[in-house]
Amino acid sequence: MNILKESKTKKIDKKRRKDEFLSQLREDEDEHEEFIDEVSAIRQATRESIQSQHEWHRRKNSNEVLVVGITFMKKGDLLMDQLENIIEKEQSEYQRVRDWINGLNTYWKELGATLMCNGWTNSLNQMHIINFLVYCSKGTIFWKSVDVSSVRSRDAEFYYSLLDSVVEEIGENYIVQIVTDNEVAMEAAGKKLMLKRKHLYWTSCVAHCLDLYLEDIGKKPSVAKVLDEAKKVTCFIHNRIWTVDLMKKYTQGKQILRPSLTRFVTHFIQLEEITRQKQGLREMFN
Repeated sequence: MNILKESKTKKIDKKRRKDEFLSQLREDEDEHEEFIDEVSAIRQATRESIQSQHEWHRRKNSNEVLVVGITFMKKGDLLMDQLENIIEKEQSEYQRVRDWINGLNTYWKELGATLMCNGWTNSLNQMHIINFLVYCSKGTIFWKSVDVSSVRSRDAEFYYSLLDSVVEEIGENYIVQIVTDNEVAMEAAGKKLMLKRKHLYWTSCVAHCLDLYLEDIGKKPSVAKVLDEAKKVTCFIHNRIWTVDLMKKYTQGKQILRPSLTRFVTHFIQLEEITRQKQGLREMFN
C-alpha cells in the first residue's frame, strides 16, 4: 500500500515539474518574442530615418521641406515661414563670417600666415581627428578637420602629403610657417615640406615642448611623490560635492585645477594653486 502511495506521489511530482518546466519555457519564448519585436521596431525606425534623410535631400530644392519623420509642409505655412526666417539668418551669419575670412586674405598676403596643426584622439571610440587653423596678427580661424582614424600607418609620408595638400588648398603664397607637435613623423614631414617649399618654415609647438619637459621632470622620484600627494588631495575634494562647496568657502571661491591625462602641465598648475590656497585648505581640514 505504501509503495502505491509513493508511486502515485512521484507521478504527481513529475507532472508538476513538467508543467512548471513548460510554463517557464513559454515565458522565455514570450520574452524572446518581445525582444525580437523590440529589435524589429528599432530596425524599422532606423530604416524610416534613413529614408527620411534621403527624401530630404531629394526634396530640399523643391517647394516641400521635411519637418519630422515623413511629414511635409507647403510654402506659406506658419512653420514654413519660421523655418525660412531661420535659414535666412543662418545664411546671413554664414556670409558675414565668410566675408571676414576673405578679408583676412589681404593680411595673409602682406604679412604671411601660420598654419597650425593639432591632433586629437577620442578615448571612447579611438577616433583620431587632425584640426587645422590659420593664424595671423588679425586673428585665428578654424580651417578644417580631417578624420584619419582609418589610416593604419600615420607615418612621415602621410603627414607630408596631408600638410602639403592643406597648404595648397589655402594658398602657397599665404602660408609661411607650419606649427605641429613634436612627433617624429610630423617633424620629418615638416622638414621634407621645407625642402619643397623654400619660403616655408616648420616649427615645433612650444606648448608641447614644455609639456614634455614637465613630464620628464615629473618622473623624478622626489617630484613624483609630491605630485601624487597633491593629486590625492585634489581628487578627495572633487569627488564630493560638499567638500567642493566647503573648499570654496575657505578659498574665497577659488578652484583647484584637476590634473589632465594629456597635458602634464596641469599637474604643476594644480600644485601651484594648492600652494597659493595652503592657508585656506589647512583651515578647511582642521
